[in-house]
Amino acid sequence: NQLITELPYIGNQYDISFDLLISKYDTAVYQTIIHFGLGGDSAYGDRAPAVWVHKDKYLHVTSSINDNVNLFYNVQSIPIVENKWFTVKISQTLVDGKYIYEVFVNGDQVYTVENTKAQKFAPVKVFAGDNFWNAPEGKIRNLKIYTRHE
Repeated sequence: NQLITELPYIGNQYDISFDLLISKYDTAVYQTIIHFGLGGDSAYGDRAPAVWVHKDKYLHVTSSINDNVNLFYNVQSIPIVENKWFTVKISQTLVDGKYIYEVFVNGDQVYTVENTKAQKFAPVKVFAGDNFWNAPEGKIRNLKIYTRHE
């Protein structure tokens, strides 16, 4: 649970990427990696976005999308094995008048959905881990955050 920074906002368009290395999984079913949000864990905007790993070694990516506090996708097609670096990218961009939310792992698009309720969240805390869930042992590097609101 380490507060990395507090952003003035995450806009309706953003691009977040980082490299992830898990050296040892915790025994908990879900283990938090990185959490962007308003500071809680149950309101719209508290996951904007957030990433966990599941004990079965896959990413669990969530965000506040389409009035769903916890729209999630389990990336079971790419096992997150220990002691190997993975690149994660989560973005929401305006394409032909629609906000498109996407998740990429190692450059491969693994999930996409239109967000008809895209909005600005402010202010947004960025945690490595968080106050609500255990975390695995590991590292995050090359964290890049781009956002804008129109």
